[in-house]
Amino acid sequence: MASIVVRFRILCEKRPYLTSAVIAGSLNFCGDTIAQLFVDKRPLSNYDLSRSLRFACFGLVVGGPGLRYWYQYLDVLIKSKTTTGVFGKVLLDQILMAPAFYVVFLSYINLSSGKSVEATKDKFKKDFFPVLFANYKLWPMAQMVNFYFVPLTYRVLYVSSVALGWNTYLTWRTQSDDFHE
Repeated sequence: MASIVVRFRILCEKRPYLTSAVIAGSLNFCGDTIAQLFVDKRPLSNYDLSRSLRFACFGLVVGGPGLRYWYQYLDVLIKSKTTTGVFGKVLLDQILMAPAFYVVFLSYINLSSGKSVEATKDKFKKDFFPVLFANYKLWPMAQMVNFYFVPLTYRVLYVSSVALGWNTYLTWRTQSDDFHE
């Protein structure tokens, strides 16, 4: 077991963007699968593999590498590891990255599922603020832990682990046509 952990650590250090991409893609896939089978209570025969693959692709191409770059940028921008420095990172993360991330995510997930640009705009108007405000209930505290305790090498792993439940919510929220707050 120790050798697996050591190999993983080495891989995270040598190939940070690749490992971040694979971790985020895998956990996005799992989050959507959980949403379909346990939240939506779909029978396995109605499982939508292409939907899970769309979520996985987002994590693989955008989420994992994008967050790795963002965390590295924040560490350069705010070098302090004090509570004030961590608070500054969380503030920037929630004011800048969270809204931008959800603009890209909501647009991608709707367009990639075959919705028209007009339908995507309508779904975006319906989902953006509820998703963003739900984000503010979870992610500021999760990011405080992330920036204070987790080394850069493992931040995407930590966030992706926390995001397993969050991704389940996101997939349920973005795939539900009749959900109302």
